[in-house]
Amino acid sequence: MNTSENSNTESLWLATSDGRRQESNATIDGRFDVAIIGAGIVGISTAYQLRSSGLRVILLEARTALSGVTGHTTGKLTSQHGLTYKRLIDERGFEFAKLYGEANEWAIRFAESEIASLGIECDHAREAAYVWSPTSEGLEEIRAEVEACSSLNMPASFVGPEAIPVPSFGAIKFSDQVRFHPLKFLRALLDAAVLEGVQLAENYRVTSIDEAEDGCTLQTEQGEIKADKIMIATNYPIEDSGWFVAKLAPYRSYASSFVLNSDPPEGMYISSSGPLRSFRKHSSENGDYLIVGSGHHRVGQDSNAQANFEDLEAWARANFDVRELSHRWSTQDNWTPDELPYIGLSPDKTRMFLATGFAGWGMSTGLVAGKIISNLITTGESAWSNIYDPSRSSYGALAEIVKENVQTVGRLVGDRLGSAEVGSLADIPLDSGAIWQAKDRRVAVYRSATGQLQGLSTVCPHVGCQVDWNDAEKSWDCPCHGSRFDLEGNVLHGPAVKALERVDLDSLEGGTAVVATDATRIQSSP
Repeated sequence: MNTSENSNTESLWLATSDGRRQESNATIDGRFDVAIIGAGIVGISTAYQLRSSGLRVILLEARTALSGVTGHTTGKLTSQHGLTYKRLIDERGFEFAKLYGEANEWAIRFAESEIASLGIECDHAREAAYVWSPTSEGLEEIRAEVEACSSLNMPASFVGPEAIPVPSFGAIKFSDQVRFHPLKFLRALLDAAVLEGVQLAENYRVTSIDEAEDGCTLQTEQGEIKADKIMIATNYPIEDSGWFVAKLAPYRSYASSFVLNSDPPEGMYISSSGPLRSFRKHSSENGDYLIVGSGHHRVGQDSNAQANFEDLEAWARANFDVRELSHRWSTQDNWTPDELPYIGLSPDKTRMFLATGFAGWGMSTGLVAGKIISNLITTGESAWSNIYDPSRSSYGALAEIVKENVQTVGRLVGDRLGSAEVGSLADIPLDSGAIWQAKDRRVAVYRSATGQLQGLSTVCPHVGCQVDWNDAEKSWDCPCHGSRFDLEGNVLHGPAVKALERVDLDSLEGGTAVVATDATRIQSSP
Protein backbone atom coordinates (compact mmCIF):
# COMPACT_ATOMS: atom_id res chain seq x y z
CA MET A 1 0.00 0.00 0.00
CA ASN A 2 1.34 3.45 -0.85
CA THR A 3 -0.14 6.91 -0.88
CA SER A 4 -2.08 6.13 -4.03
CA GLU A 5 -3.87 3.41 -2.10
CA ASN A 6 -4.78 5.51 0.91
CA SER A 7 -3.24 8.80 2.00
CA ASN A 8 -4.18 8.03 5.59
CA THR A 9 -2.13 4.83 5.71
CA GLU A 10 1.24 5.78 4.27
CA SER A 11 4.14 3.95 5.84
CA LEU A 12 6.91 5.79 7.65
CA TRP A 13 9.36 4.41 5.08
CA LEU A 14 7.53 5.76 2.06
CA ALA A 15 7.02 9.10 3.78
CA THR A 16 10.69 9.54 4.69
CA SER A 17 12.63 8.18 1.71
CA ASP A 18 13.73 10.13 -1.33
CA GLY A 19 12.89 9.00 -4.83
CA ARG A 20 15.39 6.89 -6.73
CA ARG A 21 18.22 8.60 -8.54
CA GLN A 22 17.98 6.05 -11.35
CA GLU A 23 14.75 6.12 -13.33
CA SER A 24 13.17 3.33 -15.36
CA ASN A 25 15.61 2.57 -18.15
CA ALA A 26 14.33 -0.55 -19.89
CA THR A 27 14.71 -1.02 -23.61
CA ILE A 28 12.22 -3.78 -24.38
CA ASP A 29 13.79 -5.33 -27.44
CA GLY A 30 15.39 -8.67 -28.13
CA ARG A 31 15.60 -11.49 -25.64
CA PHE A 32 16.65 -11.29 -21.99
CA ASP A 33 18.66 -13.87 -20.11
CA VAL A 34 16.68 -13.25 -16.92
CA ALA A 35 13.34 -11.51 -16.37
CA ILE A 36 12.55 -10.73 -12.73
CA ILE A 37 8.92 -9.95 -11.93
CA GLY A 38 8.45 -7.73 -8.89
CA ALA A 39 10.68 -4.92 -7.59
CA GLY A 40 10.52 -5.48 -3.85
CA ILE A 41 13.30 -6.82 -1.65
CA VAL A 42 13.40 -10.22 -3.39
CA GLY A 43 13.43 -8.86 -6.93
CA ILE A 44 15.91 -6.10 -6.18
CA SER A 45 18.30 -8.32 -4.22
CA THR A 46 18.22 -10.90 -7.03
CA ALA A 47 18.89 -8.23 -9.66
CA TYR A 48 21.66 -6.73 -7.54
CA GLN A 49 23.42 -10.06 -7.15
CA LEU A 50 23.15 -10.70 -10.91
CA ARG A 51 24.41 -7.23 -11.87
CA SER A 52 27.97 -8.37 -12.63
CA SER A 53 27.09 -11.78 -14.05
CA GLY A 54 27.26 -10.75 -17.69
CA LEU A 55 23.61 -11.70 -18.13
CA ARG A 56 21.03 -9.40 -19.69
CA VAL A 57 18.59 -8.82 -16.83
CA ILE A 58 15.28 -6.95 -16.76
CA LEU A 59 13.38 -6.11 -13.57
CA LEU A 60 9.64 -5.66 -14.18
CA GLU A 61 7.33 -3.91 -11.71
CA ALA A 62 3.56 -3.55 -12.11
CA ARG A 63 3.57 -0.17 -10.35
CA THR A 64 6.70 1.51 -8.94
CA ALA A 65 9.66 -0.12 -7.25
CA LEU A 66 9.26 -0.76 -3.50
CA SER A 67 5.63 0.41 -3.42
CA GLY A 68 4.27 -2.97 -2.27
CA VAL A 69 4.85 -5.21 0.73
CA THR A 70 8.52 -4.22 1.10
CA GLY A 71 7.52 -0.59 1.61
CA HIS A 72 5.33 -1.61 4.53
CA THR A 73 7.62 -3.73 6.69
CA THR A 74 8.72 -2.86 10.23
CA GLY A 75 12.33 -2.87 9.02
CA LYS A 76 13.94 -5.51 11.26
CA LEU A 77 16.80 -7.54 9.82
CA THR A 78 17.24 -10.50 12.14
CA SER A 79 17.96 -14.21 12.20
CA GLN A 80 15.59 -14.50 15.16
CA HIS A 81 12.24 -15.43 13.63
CA GLY A 82 10.11 -15.85 16.71
CA LEU A 83 10.64 -19.19 18.44
CA THR A 84 11.87 -21.12 15.41
CA TYR A 85 15.01 -23.13 16.05
CA LYS A 86 13.77 -25.64 18.62
CA ARG A 87 10.92 -26.49 16.26
CA LEU A 88 13.27 -26.86 13.30
CA ILE A 89 15.58 -29.19 15.21
CA ASP A 90 12.64 -31.32 16.36
CA GLU A 91 10.95 -31.46 12.96
CA ARG A 92 13.82 -31.33 10.46
CA GLY A 93 17.00 -32.10 12.37
CA PHE A 94 20.06 -30.30 13.72
CA GLU A 95 21.86 -29.74 10.40
CA PHE A 96 18.72 -28.34 8.77
CA ALA A 97 18.25 -25.83 11.61
CA LYS A 98 21.93 -24.91 11.46
CA LEU A 99 21.71 -24.11 7.73
CA TYR A 100 18.61 -22.00 8.33
CA GLY A 101 20.44 -19.99 10.98
CA GLU A 102 23.54 -19.60 8.83
CA ALA A 103 21.50 -18.33 5.89
CA ASN A 104 19.76 -15.64 7.91
CA GLU A 105 22.93 -14.60 9.75
CA TRP A 106 24.51 -14.26 6.30
CA ALA A 107 21.72 -11.83 5.32
CA ILE A 108 22.63 -9.52 8.21
CA ARG A 109 26.34 -9.52 7.39
CA PHE A 110 25.63 -9.09 3.65
CA ALA A 111 23.49 -6.01 4.32
CA GLU A 112 26.14 -4.49 6.56
CA SER A 113 28.83 -5.21 3.99
CA GLU A 114 26.91 -3.46 1.21
CA ILE A 115 26.01 -0.53 3.48
CA ALA A 116 29.74 -0.04 4.11
CA SER A 117 30.99 -0.63 0.56
CA LEU A 118 28.35 1.55 -1.14
CA GLY A 119 28.27 4.18 1.61
CA ILE A 120 24.52 3.76 2.08
CA GLU A 121 22.88 6.12 4.55
CA CYS A 122 19.92 4.08 5.75
CA ASP A 123 19.63 4.78 9.49
CA HIS A 124 21.43 1.51 10.18
CA ALA A 125 22.19 0.38 13.72
CA ARG A 126 23.13 -2.87 15.40
CA GLU A 127 20.58 -3.89 17.99
CA ALA A 128 19.65 -6.86 20.11
CA ALA A 129 16.42 -8.64 19.19
CA TYR A 130 14.17 -10.15 21.84
CA VAL A 131 11.25 -12.57 21.94
CA TRP A 132 9.54 -12.02 25.28
CA SER A 133 6.99 -14.15 27.05
CA PRO A 134 3.92 -12.26 28.29
CA THR A 135 2.95 -15.24 30.49
CA SER A 136 4.70 -17.37 33.09
CA GLU A 137 3.56 -20.47 31.20
CA GLY A 138 5.60 -19.40 28.18
CA LEU A 139 8.92 -19.35 30.01
CA GLU A 140 9.60 -23.04 29.47
CA GLU A 141 9.33 -22.55 25.72
CA ILE A 142 11.64 -19.52 25.87
CA ARG A 143 14.29 -21.46 27.81
CA ALA A 144 14.03 -24.41 25.40
CA GLU A 145 14.61 -22.03 22.48
CA VAL A 146 17.68 -20.55 24.18
CA GLU A 147 19.12 -24.05 24.63
CA ALA A 148 18.41 -24.96 21.00
CA CYS A 149 19.94 -21.75 19.66
CA SER A 150 23.02 -22.12 21.84
CA SER A 151 23.61 -25.61 20.45
CA LEU A 152 23.54 -24.07 16.96
CA ASN A 153 26.02 -21.32 17.91
CA MET A 154 23.39 -18.65 17.34
CA PRO A 155 23.98 -15.40 19.31
CA ALA A 156 21.30 -16.27 21.90
CA SER A 157 20.96 -15.85 25.66
CA PHE A 158 18.21 -15.71 28.29
CA VAL A 159 17.31 -12.39 29.93
CA GLY A 160 14.95 -11.70 32.79
CA PRO A 161 11.87 -9.48 32.79
CA GLU A 162 13.91 -6.45 33.87
CA ALA A 163 15.49 -6.35 30.38
CA ILE A 164 12.13 -5.89 28.64
CA PRO A 165 10.44 -2.44 28.70
CA VAL A 166 6.92 -3.91 28.81
CA PRO A 167 5.46 -6.44 31.28
CA SER A 168 7.06 -9.83 30.68
CA PHE A 169 8.37 -12.96 32.39
CA GLY A 170 11.65 -13.19 30.51
CA ALA A 171 12.94 -13.38 26.95
CA ILE A 172 15.43 -14.85 24.52
CA LYS A 173 17.95 -12.27 23.29
CA PHE A 174 19.80 -12.37 19.96
CA SER A 175 22.83 -10.06 19.84
CA ASP A 176 24.14 -8.14 16.80
CA GLN A 177 20.95 -7.91 14.78
CA VAL A 178 20.09 -4.90 12.59
CA ARG A 179 17.47 -2.20 12.31
CA PHE A 180 17.49 0.10 9.29
CA HIS A 181 15.42 2.11 6.85
CA PRO A 182 14.60 -0.63 4.32
CA LEU A 183 13.73 1.64 1.40
CA LYS A 184 16.89 3.75 1.68
CA PHE A 185 18.93 0.55 1.69
CA LEU A 186 17.12 -1.15 -1.17
CA ARG A 187 16.95 1.93 -3.37
CA ALA A 188 20.73 2.12 -3.12
CA LEU A 189 21.00 -1.51 -4.24
CA LEU A 190 18.59 -0.82 -7.09
CA ASP A 191 20.58 2.22 -8.19
CA ALA A 192 23.77 0.16 -8.20
CA ALA A 193 22.15 -2.63 -10.21
CA VAL A 194 20.77 -0.19 -12.80
CA LEU A 195 24.13 1.57 -13.13
CA GLU A 196 25.74 -1.80 -13.89
CA GLY A 197 23.28 -2.69 -16.63
CA VAL A 198 20.12 -4.15 -15.08
CA GLN A 199 17.12 -2.76 -16.94
CA LEU A 200 14.23 -1.49 -14.83
CA ALA A 201 10.71 -1.39 -16.28
CA GLU A 202 8.13 0.17 -13.96
CA ASN A 203 4.39 0.18 -14.67
CA TYR A 204 4.82 -3.09 -16.59
CA ARG A 205 2.26 -5.53 -15.27
CA VAL A 206 2.87 -9.14 -16.31
CA THR A 207 -0.47 -10.81 -17.08
CA SER A 208 0.66 -14.32 -18.05
CA ILE A 209 3.76 -16.51 -18.23
CA ASP A 210 4.52 -19.48 -20.45
CA GLU A 211 7.53 -21.79 -20.17
CA ALA A 212 8.67 -23.78 -23.20
CA GLU A 213 11.73 -25.85 -24.06
CA ASP A 214 13.42 -22.90 -25.75
CA GLY A 215 12.59 -20.24 -23.16
CA CYS A 216 9.82 -18.25 -21.51
CA THR A 217 7.27 -15.76 -22.80
CA LEU A 218 5.79 -13.04 -20.63
CA GLN A 219 2.68 -11.18 -21.67
CA THR A 220 2.47 -7.65 -20.30
CA GLU A 221 -0.03 -4.85 -20.76
CA GLN A 222 2.52 -3.28 -23.15
CA GLY A 223 3.36 -6.39 -25.15
CA GLU A 224 5.41 -9.59 -25.16
CA ILE A 225 8.79 -10.17 -23.51
CA LYS A 226 11.07 -13.17 -24.10
CA ALA A 227 13.53 -14.49 -21.53
CA ASP A 228 15.64 -17.58 -21.00
CA LYS A 229 14.77 -17.72 -17.28
CA ILE A 230 12.14 -16.05 -15.10
CA MET A 231 12.14 -15.13 -11.43
CA ILE A 232 8.71 -14.52 -9.83
CA ALA A 233 9.11 -12.12 -6.90
CA THR A 234 5.52 -10.93 -6.53
CA ASN A 235 4.90 -11.87 -2.86
CA TYR A 236 2.13 -14.28 -3.94
CA PRO A 237 3.12 -16.05 -7.18
CA ILE A 238 1.18 -14.89 -10.22
CA GLU A 239 1.86 -18.29 -11.85
CA ASP A 240 0.57 -21.33 -10.00
CA SER A 241 1.99 -24.52 -11.45
CA GLY A 242 2.95 -25.45 -7.88
CA TRP A 243 -0.64 -25.29 -6.59
CA PHE A 244 0.19 -22.48 -4.20
CA VAL A 245 -3.51 -21.63 -3.92
CA ALA A 246 -3.70 -24.68 -1.65
CA LYS A 247 -0.36 -24.21 0.11
CA LEU A 248 -0.26 -20.49 0.94
CA ALA A 249 -2.36 -18.59 3.47
CA PRO A 250 -2.32 -14.77 3.05
CA TYR A 251 -2.51 -12.71 6.24
CA ARG A 252 -2.71 -8.99 6.87
CA SER A 253 -0.97 -7.23 9.77
CA TYR A 254 -0.77 -3.67 11.09
CA ALA A 255 1.91 -1.19 12.15
CA SER A 256 2.11 2.38 13.43
CA SER A 257 4.92 4.78 14.27
CA PHE A 258 4.76 7.09 17.26
CA VAL A 259 6.70 10.06 18.57
CA LEU A 260 7.31 9.66 22.31
CA ASN A 261 7.88 12.24 25.03
CA SER A 262 11.07 10.38 25.93
CA ASP A 263 13.66 8.33 24.06
CA PRO A 264 12.26 5.07 22.62
CA PRO A 265 13.85 1.95 24.13
CA GLU A 266 16.82 0.39 22.38
CA GLY A 267 16.32 -3.08 20.93
CA MET A 268 13.76 -4.91 18.80
CA TYR A 269 11.01 -6.84 20.55
CA ILE A 270 8.24 -9.30 19.69
CA SER A 271 5.97 -11.30 21.97
CA SER A 272 6.02 -15.09 21.95
CA SER A 273 2.25 -15.48 22.16
CA GLY A 274 -0.91 -13.57 21.41
CA PRO A 275 -2.12 -11.03 21.09
CA LEU A 276 1.07 -10.59 19.08
CA ARG A 277 2.92 -7.32 19.66
CA SER A 278 6.23 -6.04 18.33
CA PHE A 279 8.07 -2.75 18.74
CA ARG A 280 11.40 -1.18 17.92
CA LYS A 281 13.13 2.18 17.74
CA HIS A 282 13.86 4.06 14.52
CA SER A 283 16.31 6.97 14.57
CA SER A 284 16.84 9.32 11.63
CA GLU A 285 17.48 12.95 10.75
CA ASN A 286 13.72 13.40 11.13
CA GLY A 287 13.85 12.35 14.78
CA ASP A 288 13.19 9.22 16.80
CA TYR A 289 10.14 7.00 16.44
CA LEU A 290 8.73 3.93 18.10
CA ILE A 291 7.36 1.48 15.53
CA VAL A 292 4.71 -0.86 16.91
CA GLY A 293 3.27 -3.87 15.08
CA SER A 294 0.29 -6.07 15.85
CA GLY A 295 -0.93 -9.55 15.01
CA HIS A 296 -2.48 -10.67 11.78
CA HIS A 297 -5.73 -11.95 10.32
CA ARG A 298 -6.62 -13.67 7.07
CA VAL A 299 -6.94 -11.14 4.23
CA GLY A 300 -10.55 -10.07 3.74
CA GLN A 301 -11.83 -11.74 6.91
CA ASP A 302 -11.87 -8.76 9.25
CA SER A 303 -14.43 -6.21 8.17
CA ASN A 304 -13.33 -3.68 10.81
CA ALA A 305 -9.69 -3.08 9.96
CA GLN A 306 -9.95 0.33 11.60
CA ALA A 307 -10.37 -1.41 14.96
CA ASN A 308 -6.98 -3.09 14.50
CA PHE A 309 -5.26 0.29 14.22
CA GLU A 310 -7.16 1.58 17.24
CA ASP A 311 -6.23 -1.49 19.29
CA LEU A 312 -2.57 -1.11 18.35
CA GLU A 313 -2.56 2.57 19.32
CA ALA A 314 -4.28 1.85 22.63
CA TRP A 315 -1.61 -0.73 23.48
CA ALA A 316 1.18 1.70 22.58
CA ARG A 317 -0.30 4.46 24.74
CA ALA A 318 -0.80 2.07 27.65
CA ASN A 319 2.86 0.99 27.59
CA PHE A 320 4.78 4.07 26.40
CA ASP A 321 4.66 7.84 26.89
CA VAL A 322 3.21 8.62 23.46
CA ARG A 323 3.16 12.22 22.27
CA GLU A 324 1.58 11.61 18.89
CA LEU A 325 0.86 9.09 16.18
CA SER A 326 2.95 9.89 13.10
CA HIS A 327 2.12 7.17 10.56
CA ARG A 328 0.13 4.00 10.31
CA TRP A 329 0.12 1.30 7.67
CA SER A 330 -0.63 -2.33 7.05
CA THR A 331 0.93 -5.08 5.02
CA GLN A 332 0.46 -8.71 4.18
CA ASP A 333 2.48 -11.85 3.78
CA ASN A 334 1.94 -15.52 3.09
CA TRP A 335 2.34 -18.48 5.43
CA THR A 336 3.41 -21.90 4.17
CA PRO A 337 2.41 -25.15 5.91
CA ASP A 338 5.77 -25.45 7.72
CA GLU A 339 6.26 -21.67 8.08
CA LEU A 340 9.39 -21.75 5.89
CA PRO A 341 9.58 -19.86 2.59
CA TYR A 342 9.48 -21.46 -0.83
CA ILE A 343 12.64 -20.36 -2.68
CA GLY A 344 13.93 -22.02 -5.83
CA LEU A 345 12.64 -23.64 -9.01
CA SER A 346 8.87 -23.67 -9.27
CA PRO A 347 7.56 -27.26 -9.10
CA ASP A 348 7.74 -29.09 -12.44
CA LYS A 349 9.54 -26.15 -14.09
CA THR A 350 13.08 -25.86 -15.44
CA ARG A 351 13.31 -22.13 -16.20
CA MET A 352 10.94 -20.54 -13.69
CA PHE A 353 12.12 -19.55 -10.19
CA LEU A 354 10.12 -18.08 -7.33
CA ALA A 355 10.24 -16.93 -3.72
CA THR A 356 7.20 -16.63 -1.46
CA GLY A 357 5.85 -17.47 1.98
CA PHE A 358 8.10 -15.37 4.22
CA ALA A 359 5.67 -15.39 7.18
CA GLY A 360 6.57 -11.85 8.15
CA TRP A 361 10.36 -12.31 8.11
CA GLY A 362 11.04 -11.06 4.59
CA MET A 363 13.88 -8.66 5.36
CA SER A 364 16.36 -11.46 6.06
CA THR A 365 14.82 -14.23 3.95
CA GLY A 366 14.25 -11.79 1.08
CA LEU A 367 18.00 -11.21 0.90
CA VAL A 368 18.59 -14.95 1.27
CA ALA A 369 16.20 -15.51 -1.65
CA GLY A 370 18.21 -13.17 -3.84
CA LYS A 371 21.38 -15.09 -3.01
CA ILE A 372 19.83 -18.52 -3.63
CA ILE A 373 18.12 -17.60 -6.90
CA SER A 374 21.13 -15.75 -8.33
CA ASN A 375 23.33 -18.75 -7.50
CA LEU A 376 20.87 -21.20 -9.06
CA ILE A 377 20.68 -19.09 -12.22
CA THR A 378 24.45 -18.66 -12.60
CA THR A 379 25.82 -21.95 -11.23
CA GLY A 380 22.85 -24.29 -10.90
CA GLU A 381 23.37 -24.85 -7.17
CA SER A 382 23.11 -23.20 -3.76
CA ALA A 383 24.15 -24.42 -0.31
CA TRP A 384 20.77 -23.38 1.12
CA SER A 385 18.38 -24.40 -1.64
CA ASN A 386 17.30 -27.69 -0.07
CA ILE A 387 15.86 -26.10 3.07
CA TYR A 388 13.63 -23.79 1.00
CA ASP A 389 12.80 -26.13 -1.91
CA PRO A 390 9.33 -25.23 -3.30
CA SER A 391 8.75 -28.90 -4.17
CA ARG A 392 9.21 -30.15 -0.60
CA SER A 393 6.47 -32.03 1.21
CA SER A 394 5.06 -30.80 4.52
CA TYR A 395 2.74 -33.72 5.29
CA GLY A 396 0.61 -32.97 8.37
CA ALA A 397 1.27 -29.23 8.22
CA LEU A 398 0.11 -29.18 4.60
CA ALA A 399 -3.11 -30.89 5.57
CA GLU A 400 -3.80 -28.17 8.13
CA ILE A 401 -3.29 -25.27 5.75
CA VAL A 402 -5.28 -26.97 3.00
CA LYS A 403 -8.07 -27.45 5.55
CA GLU A 404 -7.92 -23.73 6.37
CA ASN A 405 -8.09 -22.79 2.70
CA VAL A 406 -11.00 -25.16 2.11
CA GLN A 407 -12.83 -23.69 5.08
CA THR A 408 -12.22 -20.21 3.72
CA VAL A 409 -13.66 -21.12 0.35
CA GLY A 410 -16.47 -22.97 2.11
CA ARG A 411 -17.52 -19.76 3.79
CA LEU A 412 -17.34 -18.05 0.44
CA VAL A 413 -19.94 -20.36 -1.09
CA GLY A 414 -22.40 -20.01 1.77
CA ASP A 415 -25.00 -17.39 2.53
CA ARG A 416 -23.89 -14.07 4.00
CA LEU A 417 -25.08 -14.67 7.53
CA GLY A 418 -24.57 -11.72 9.84
CA SER A 419 -24.31 -9.04 7.16
CA ALA A 420 -25.54 -5.64 8.30
CA GLU A 421 -28.09 -4.46 5.76
CA VAL A 422 -28.63 -0.84 4.83
CA GLY A 423 -31.83 -0.04 3.07
CA SER A 424 -30.53 1.20 -0.28
CA LEU A 425 -27.54 2.66 -2.11
CA ALA A 426 -28.47 5.99 -0.55
CA ASP A 427 -27.66 4.53 2.86
CA ILE A 428 -24.00 3.84 2.05
CA PRO A 429 -22.04 6.46 4.05
CA LEU A 430 -19.69 8.95 2.41
CA ASP A 431 -16.18 7.62 1.78
CA SER A 432 -17.30 4.04 2.39
CA GLY A 433 -18.13 0.87 0.51
CA ALA A 434 -20.69 -1.90 0.67
CA ILE A 435 -21.88 -4.93 -1.26
CA TRP A 436 -25.12 -4.09 -3.05
CA GLN A 437 -27.44 -6.99 -3.80
CA ALA A 438 -29.10 -5.97 -7.04
CA LYS A 439 -31.86 -8.06 -8.55
CA ASP A 440 -29.59 -10.49 -10.39
CA ARG A 441 -26.05 -9.86 -9.14
CA ARG A 442 -23.88 -8.52 -6.35
CA VAL A 443 -22.02 -5.26 -6.88
CA ALA A 444 -19.16 -3.67 -4.94
CA VAL A 445 -20.18 -0.04 -4.48
CA TYR A 446 -18.11 2.84 -3.13
CA ARG A 447 -19.54 6.28 -2.28
CA SER A 448 -16.90 9.02 -2.47
CA ALA A 449 -16.53 11.89 -0.01
CA THR A 450 -18.53 14.02 -2.47
CA GLY A 451 -21.28 11.42 -2.87
CA GLN A 452 -20.33 9.93 -6.24
CA LEU A 453 -20.96 6.19 -6.63
CA GLN A 454 -18.52 3.74 -8.22
CA GLY A 455 -19.70 0.21 -9.05
CA LEU A 456 -17.43 -2.78 -9.54
CA SER A 457 -17.87 -6.49 -9.99
CA THR A 458 -17.45 -8.37 -6.72
CA VAL A 459 -15.78 -11.26 -8.58
CA CYS A 460 -12.02 -11.44 -8.07
CA PRO A 461 -10.49 -12.22 -11.49
CA HIS A 462 -7.94 -14.59 -9.96
CA VAL A 463 -10.18 -17.65 -9.39
CA GLY A 464 -13.66 -16.18 -8.89
CA CYS A 465 -14.02 -15.51 -5.17
CA GLN A 466 -15.89 -12.40 -4.08
CA VAL A 467 -14.16 -9.38 -2.64
CA ASP A 468 -14.95 -7.71 0.66
CA TRP A 469 -14.74 -4.06 1.76
CA ASN A 470 -11.74 -2.90 3.81
CA ASP A 471 -12.87 0.31 5.50
CA ALA A 472 -9.55 1.32 7.09
CA GLU A 473 -7.62 1.16 3.81
CA LYS A 474 -10.48 1.90 1.41
CA SER A 475 -9.89 -1.15 -0.73
CA TRP A 476 -11.66 -4.27 -1.96
CA ASP A 477 -9.91 -7.39 -0.60
CA CYS A 478 -10.23 -11.03 -1.64
CA PRO A 479 -10.15 -13.46 1.30
CA CYS A 480 -9.25 -16.49 -0.80
CA HIS A 481 -5.71 -15.68 -1.92
CA GLY A 482 -5.08 -12.11 -0.83
CA SER A 483 -5.66 -10.04 -3.97
CA ARG A 484 -6.54 -6.41 -3.25
CA PHE A 485 -8.03 -3.70 -5.46
CA ASP A 486 -8.32 0.08 -5.23
CA LEU A 487 -11.52 2.10 -5.47
CA GLU A 488 -11.45 1.99 -9.27
CA GLY A 489 -10.81 -1.76 -9.33
CA ASN A 490 -7.10 -1.60 -10.16
CA VAL A 491 -4.88 -4.33 -8.70
CA LEU A 492 -3.04 -3.28 -5.54
CA HIS A 493 -1.77 -6.75 -4.63
CA GLY A 494 -1.74 -10.03 -6.51
CA PRO A 495 -2.03 -12.83 -7.36
CA ALA A 496 -4.77 -11.23 -9.50
CA VAL A 497 -3.29 -9.59 -12.59
CA LYS A 498 -6.48 -8.03 -13.96
CA ALA A 499 -8.69 -5.30 -12.54
CA LEU A 500 -12.21 -5.74 -11.20
CA GLU A 501 -14.75 -5.11 -13.93
CA ARG A 502 -16.65 -1.83 -13.75
CA VAL A 503 -20.42 -1.98 -13.36
CA ASP A 504 -22.88 0.63 -14.63
CA LEU A 505 -25.13 1.13 -11.61
CA ASP A 506 -27.76 2.97 -13.64
CA SER A 507 -28.35 -0.17 -15.70
CA LEU A 508 -29.22 -2.32 -12.68
CA GLU A 509 -32.57 -2.72 -11.01
CA GLY A 510 -32.96 -1.98 -7.33
CA GLY A 511 -31.74 -4.10 -4.48
CA THR A 512 -30.29 -3.68 -1.02
CA ALA A 513 -26.77 -2.86 0.08
CA VAL A 514 -25.06 -4.87 2.76
CA VAL A 515 -21.98 -3.97 4.77
CA ALA A 516 -19.69 -6.99 4.92
CA THR A 517 -19.15 -8.59 8.32
CA ASP A 518 -17.83 -11.93 7.12
CA ALA A 519 -16.25 -13.43 4.01
CA THR A 520 -18.41 -13.55 0.92
CA ARG A 521 -19.19 -16.40 -1.41
CA ILE A 522 -17.84 -17.54 -4.75
CA GLN A 523 -19.77 -16.06 -7.67
CA SER A 524 -20.89 -18.78 -10.04
CA SER A 525 -21.84 -16.38 -12.81
CA PRO A 526 -20.75 -12.85 -13.76
